[in-house]
Amino acid sequence: MEEYKRLFIAVKVNIKPALEKYISSLQELFEGSKIKWVQTENMHLTLKFLGKTHIDKVTKISIELSEIAENNEPFDLRIQGSGVFKDFFKPRILWVGVRDHKPFEKLKNDIENTMAELDFPIDYNRFKPHLTIARIKQINKRDEFEKFVLSYEHLLFQMVKVEEIILYESILKPEGPTYVELEKFKIGKSGSGFVTERF
Repeated sequence: MEEYKRLFIAVKVNIKPALEKYISSLQELFEGSKIKWVQTENMHLTLKFLGKTHIDKVTKISIELSEIAENNEPFDLRIQGSGVFKDFFKPRILWVGVRDHKPFEKLKNDIENTMAELDFPIDYNRFKPHLTIARIKQINKRDEFEKFVLSYEHLLFQMVKVEEIILYESILKPEGPTYVELEKFKIGKSGSGFVTERF
């Protein structure tokens, strides 16, 4: 029996037409570049990457996430603006931004602090919530790419109602990762986790 799973905690984002159009436009304009596009059904906002986790810890993780979800309230996020990591001279990640993210930041901090008690290291990197659209190895027409992305720098793509957090398993495959929803936790006092796959 498999004793470890590669886990992370996230909020699922269902993509709406404005963002779909932005992504499809980029795919058409920069066809031929070496870009790995994230499948829209896999898009999420990561709260905590747990990594290789022994299955004996999963029940404790679920109990803690259920309590965290209950002690927070549902909230809205704006998916707005677009940009890249590292920079436009050598772009590696294409993202769209997240605004009004203070409730999201609180949720992340609650998870970070609680998971630290279960021996998961705290992530001290500067928090910049974002939705990864693509991973870039090589881009054709770099100047045109920069101009196109920056033209959407402040555009509001969609709103996201955050009403649950999800414990995912990431299964690595040659064609890319598959994300399996293991358990969902409704946010708010009336919320409770419900198992979508049993260990």
